[in-house]
Amino acid sequence: MTERIVLTHVYQIREAFDGSIQPTKRGLMQVCAIWELARQERIDGVLVAGGKVWGEQYPVFSEVLARQMRQIGVDIPIFIFSDAMDTPQEINTYLKEAKKREWKKLVFVGNETHLERIKNRVKARGIKEANFISSEEVLTQMPYFHQFVEEFKQSQIEANFKRREARVRLAYKLGLEKTLTLVARMGRKRPFKVNFDE
Repeated sequence: MTERIVLTHVYQIREAFDGSIQPTKRGLMQVCAIWELARQERIDGVLVAGGKVWGEQYPVFSEVLARQMRQIGVDIPIFIFSDAMDTPQEINTYLKEAKKREWKKLVFVGNETHLERIKNRVKARGIKEANFISSEEVLTQMPYFHQFVEEFKQSQIEANFKRREARVRLAYKLGLEKTLTLVARMGRKRPFKVNFDE
């Protein structure tokens, strides 16, 4: 039975110069981290659950990320779900599928700054045993990525992401997780840029 199926977080997507829809830098970090974890045989599969965050006429975020994984040679099973509009929904989809398929080891891959919130949301769901992997930690093990990771950690988009994460964690502490999820489901009907991703 395959047990090491990880949830990787999707983050934003962007329209490239040629008009194609691609993962942003943060998403590409996830793609490369999954490639390396698979190469090291540390994982057996990956689940992505991002939905149509920009609206019905735009691509499913998880399909964009999965396509990029396949393009760079990720050759483990990729489980694609299109229902999640935010981090809590990604976690819920993964936990539901893990229970259904009897995956014993729960593993979450995300950007270092995001992992604190992921851990908090997993714990809030009563999960006591799970592993959390920082994509930056994985990338620094790969040739040529060390400098990229260091520059990324010092970048303005990462500084903006840290501020955003602090606000969202505070909202969760105030019991507003369901409200934020509802806003995510209702308010996203078109492409948008955010100051914490590119």
